[in-house]
Amino acid sequence: MHFLALSIPFIALGPPDPAFVLQTNVFPKVSCGSGCHFKVEQLTPMVDLGDGWRKVKIKSTTYIYNLAAQKLEQRTRNPFHSGISTKWNYSNCKTKIFTQRSKEYFAAPPAPEARYERNQNAFLSDGKPNFYSVNGSVFQRWRAMCPETAAAKKGTEEVRAWWDNVINMLKNRQERIKNENQ
Repeated sequence: MHFLALSIPFIALGPPDPAFVLQTNVFPKVSCGSGCHFKVEQLTPMVDLGDGWRKVKIKSTTYIYNLAAQKLEQRTRNPFHSGISTKWNYSNCKTKIFTQRSKEYFAAPPAPEARYERNQNAFLSDGKPNFYSVNGSVFQRWRAMCPETAAAKKGTEEVRAWWDNVINMLKNRQERIKNENQ
């Protein structure tokens, strides 16, 4: 009898917490400039809106590196803003578009109204993933919402290969410097 009780999975011992949301459909950290990044938290499960569109509500918290204190601080460069905001991420898995909006829509979001809202392509015109931080890590944010697509899988391989190349280049440089100093 005791052995039977121990074989019941822990998760089955109680109902799931409705406030708990898996963080599987967000890219957890997005650069906002030199010494600045947003920590992103997924607040709702992802919802399929149809025609390739999906949405998820997020909380974004700004962190800025304080050079004098030598640490990251939760703040913003704007003294009138807390650095914490709630928004909606929308991705179209068919057209490879990502957009972030302040409003919730229950179908495809309309054309951007505010100057800071825009539809962004997850891929550049040459077909490469748009993963550069200066562009807001568009591919990674789109991929988090469309991971099962062939484009996401191919783009992930290309990003991984790019980073592998950078790491190898840095290792080679370190080795060259080490040899020069001997």
